[in-house]
Amino acid sequence: MLGYMFNVIYIGIPPKDGLCQVSPMQGIASVTRFTFTSLGWLDPDGIAEYRFLYSFDDGNTYIPLDQMSLASPSASFIFPPIFSSKKVRLQCNVKSLKGFFADSFTTFPLAMKTSASSAEVLQTISLDQVTNEAATL
Repeated sequence: MLGYMFNVIYIGIPPKDGLCQVSPMQGIASVTRFTFTSLGWLDPDGIAEYRFLYSFDDGNTYIPLDQMSLASPSASFIFPPIFSSKKVRLQCNVKSLKGFFADSFTTFPLAMKTSASSAEVLQTISLDQVTNEAATL
């Protein structure tokens, strides 16, 4: 008599193909309300949570958003006052139901609030600074 036995174990894969979007694509700290959206993620197990973090130092240090719903793929945020105009790197982080993480990034300009006209400040910001990229861990 001959018999065989085997087990198939599905470990899972990280979510993929997601994007991180910001609207508007430029603004002024402590004035402009930004909306961040994480969309397009594909995962056969489903998405468990979304996180949004930002960095003023090109991704060396990330600060989580104060206002965040882990179940929602979007968040609204007004940046605290800053002392000089900055390039903001936004990280959209997703976690699958199996516990795998993936990230997507976007970069956009943020101007400091001044006594000058906001319209004049926004005109000095180049939209060429806006970028999108995706990465999985």
